[in-house]
Amino acid sequence: MIGEYEVTLKELVETLSKDGVNRLKEIDGLAFRANDTVTVNRRKLLENLDYLPFPDRDDFPVDKYHDFEVVGSSCPQMWTS
Repeated sequence: MIGEYEVTLKELVETLSKDGVNRLKEIDGLAFRANDTVTVNRRKLLENLDYLPFPDRDDFPVDKYHDFEVVGSSCPQMWTS
């Protein structure tokens, strides 16, 4: 996935669950290789970030994640690239 992935990931999961890999070329924001062909479909940046919901943190028990450099405090970290 290239760039902002929220919409791309949703479309990828929906496409794979319905059509398998047959329609990957229709998904913007996705880069993939099929045989010897590389396909790169760019997606426009989201203009309205309010479109995205706030994260649902109810299923993420933050007290189970500790950074030992911050003694005594829960400190989960998320790294992306």
